[in-house]
Amino acid sequence: MPNSSPSKPEANQWVWLGTIKPEKVSVGWGQYGVDKSWYASGFTIAGKHYKKGVFTHSQATVTYKLNDLYKTFEACVGLDDGDGNCGDGAIFKVILDKKEAYNSKVVLSANAIKCFSIPVAGKQTLELVADKNRDNKCDDAVWANARLLKK
Repeated sequence: MPNSSPSKPEANQWVWLGTIKPEKVSVGWGQYGVDKSWYASGFTIAGKHYKKGVFTHSQATVTYKLNDLYKTFEACVGLDDGDGNCGDGAIFKVILDKKEAYNSKVVLSANAIKCFSIPVAGKQTLELVADKNRDNKCDDAVWANARLLKK
């Protein structure tokens, strides 16, 4: 079971996910972004501003090669406040070596942000999936402070 709050090791051990080139990006609408949404630099989720992270719109999958170089992945997920409360939410998933390791369930614009930390030691691939709930209206999916802890 993933931890509910990110841990705090030394800063120089972390790698921002946005600094790693994805192996594959599939976004059904819009584009993949690093450290900015369509509305501004950084992201605002549930009223809190984040400077780092990755951005897609739902129905998206972003795949990264891990090559067993890291031991932890952590992020805070939510919908960018720039969209307002107009959609029915999105579902955030983390897939490690083709197995689901995290599922946020439905995240609505009005919800508080959901943070998690999961082990990735021994894993080769990391997929970030932003799924629509019933529709993808206003599903500006943010993986805020997404980072990997080096081994």
